[in-house]
Amino acid sequence: EADARASEARFRGLFDLAPDAIVIVDRNGRITLINAQADKWFGYARNELLGQRVEQLVPERFREQHPMHRQHYLANPIARPMGAGLELYGRRNDGSEFPVEISLSPLEADQGLLVISIIRDISVRKQAEEAQRQIRSRYQKLVNNLPVGVYRNTPDGNGGFLEVNPAMVDIFEAESIEQLLAHPFSEL
Repeated sequence: EADARASEARFRGLFDLAPDAIVIVDRNGRITLINAQADKWFGYARNELLGQRVEQLVPERFREQHPMHRQHYLANPIARPMGAGLELYGRRNDGSEFPVEISLSPLEADQGLLVISIIRDISVRKQAEEAQRQIRSRYQKLVNNLPVGVYRNTPDGNGGFLEVNPAMVDIFEAESIEQLLAHPFSEL
């Protein structure tokens, strides 16, 4: 009995110290266990979520479809990322949303099939991607509006164009940027 209690304490410690949110749901979509990170990210006290439907953590605009997706997963419960290629969001207690990645894993337990959801908050990555997109956009506007020719070419001996600006099209009296991109610099 003491060994079982010690093992449970080690499990709970590891479970609560995980850097990602962990939400364990039963076959009916009821939350059976969450870790401290889930409490923190979703803004609920642990006791508030236990026994509640997992859809409580899903933004309103996706709630109606979520039970169907859950049933689809239960028909073939294998470990996999959820929503590959989709933008997924979690819903906090205050109604705000945050972008997430979710991995699902089935677990057969005494009480039946459980689904373990590992949820990663990707807000920082999304912010970095948006900043990168804005930088690329500003760079492209700058290069395209310069009155001098600007190009990037491949480092190999052929010198194929990777990028040219509209001024380069004028300099070489080409019909289009695409026409210049189709020919190596050495041909011009």
